[in-house]
Amino acid sequence: MIMIFIINCEPKIFYSSKINNCMTSSYTTFLPIGFSDLTEEEILIISIFRSWYEKKRPFDNIEAELLNSLRDNRIHSALSDLFLFFRSFVQLRLVHTHEHEVLSPTEEHLLAVLGRSHELSDIEPVVQRCHMSLSALNMAPRSINNINRKGCDLLQTKIAQSYRRFLNHTL
Repeated sequence: MIMIFIINCEPKIFYSSKINNCMTSSYTTFLPIGFSDLTEEEILIISIFRSWYEKKRPFDNIEAELLNSLRDNRIHSALSDLFLFFRSFVQLRLVHTHEHEVLSPTEEHLLAVLGRSHELSDIEPVVQRCHMSLSALNMAPRSINNINRKGCDLLQTKIAQSYRRFLNHTL
C-alpha cells in the first residue's frame, strides 16, 4: 500500500513493507517544477519568457516594452542576450507555456538549457552568450538537476482546478 501525505507543501510517500523503498527518490522526478521551487532570478526569467512569448505581437514591439518596463531591474543589461536566446530557442521547438505557477515542459527545457544541464548544439553560441550575461549579474539559472521539485505548486493548482469544477457543477 502507498500513502501520500502533504507536509509543509511537500509530498511525503510512505510504503508498506511489501514495496521497495527505493521508489521514493524516483517519484520526485515526475513532479513538474513550480515557482516555489525556483529562485527569484529563475522566476523572473520564466516570467519574462511568458510575457515575451504570449503577447502574440511582433517580438520587436514586445522586447521594446519589456526593455522599458524593466529598465530599473538589474536584469536590464542582459535582456538583449536573453531575447536573442528566446528567439533562437522558439525556432527549435514547439512552445507551450502555462498561466499558473507550474512550469510547462518547454519552460523546464528553457531553464535546463540556460542552466547548462542540457545542450542545444544548434544555438550553443547564443546560449553561452546569454549564460555569461546572466552569470555576470549573478542571475544564471541553476542546473535543472539542482532544483528540488517539492510539488507544492502542482498541489495548489490541482486543488484550485477541482474547486472550480465543483463550483461549476453546483451553480
